[in-house]
Amino acid sequence: MLSAAVEHSPMIFEDNWTEPDARGGRPVKTHRVRFSSQQEQGLFLRNMVDTFRHTNAMRQWATGVIFAGCRPKQRLCHALRLARWVQEHVRYVNEGDETFQVPPRTLRFRFGDCDDFSTLIATGLEAVGIKCELVLMWIADPPGRVARALEGLGIPWEATRTGSYRHIFPRAVIPVGKGILRVPLDATLTARAGRANPLRIAARRGDKVRTLVL
Repeated sequence: MLSAAVEHSPMIFEDNWTEPDARGGRPVKTHRVRFSSQQEQGLFLRNMVDTFRHTNAMRQWATGVIFAGCRPKQRLCHALRLARWVQEHVRYVNEGDETFQVPPRTLRFRFGDCDDFSTLIATGLEAVGIKCELVLMWIADPPGRVARALEGLGIPWEATRTGSYRHIFPRAVIPVGKGILRVPLDATLTARAGRANPLRIAARRGDKVRTLVL
């Protein structure tokens, strides 16, 4: 686990524009932002959750979802139901240029990628008092020819020294007795949210993974 206290330069806001919603309704405002690092992007998403979790709209949506099938104080049930609602009602789409949607926009448009799914779920959970972590997965690039040759000679060699943050998922933090239960809630997977751990999936593939938890 990497510390959330990462070094970063101030993000730079560039041009912005407003365009009509193709389905009618409120206009869509977009800002182009230049980040100094992927860690800074993660901090931007964490700040997005911290901002929108206080809004009445997010709280109304989250309570409407969880109390449709869970009793009060059943935090694990609340977390699973919220993530599974997103999995069932929001479509996953690939992006060309990375686009970060605020949670209300993801809820309104019903599509997004892994960062949009994560911030929507995390915002909903924290709006109803369930702590949620954003887990960024740094995945190493496949080993190059030199690394494979050295490994073939029996010489220990780190598979690769390069990689990038390629995935993000939310993880509910739920007190259980004197301990803590951390529940991965990746709604972009084919398995029902809460039943699969992206870190274990990556390990089974042989990926070398580090995490940044925010």
